[in-house]
Order: sequence, then structure tokens, then C-alpha cells
Amino acid sequence: DMECGDYFGVQKIAVEGLEIEPYDSDFMTHQIVSLFEQGNRSMANSYYHKVRDQLSDEQKKLVARHRY
Repeated sequence: DMECGDYFGVQKIAVEGLEIEPYDSDFMTHQIVSLFEQGNRSMANSYYHKVRDQLSDEQKKLVARHRY
């Protein structure tokens, strides 16, 4: 999980979850954070800008902590 630093595992779960629940903002948030933490900033930023209106303020703050 993210607390353990297993960002690849988190991404895998997020992708699988989004296949079932494509509008689940928790899965979206975990997908974005895992991409940032794996160094894939371009894809993370692109996906964030695509879904940011669906994220809560708390989720946006979580993403912001991992963006830089």
C-alpha cells in the first residue's frame, strides 16, 4: 500500500478498481499518487488534469503533496 511505499502495487489495484468503478475518486487519487511516486510525472499530470474536477479538496491536497 502507499504507506509502505509499494506504489506499483497501489497502481495495479487502482487500475483494476477503475475498470470496475471508472468514476471512483479514491481509485483516481491512488492512481495519480502512484504515478508521481514512480517518476511518471507526465502521465500523472495529464491524468490529474483530466479528473481533477471529480476529486475532493482533500484528495487534491494529497495529490499536491506528491507532485513535487
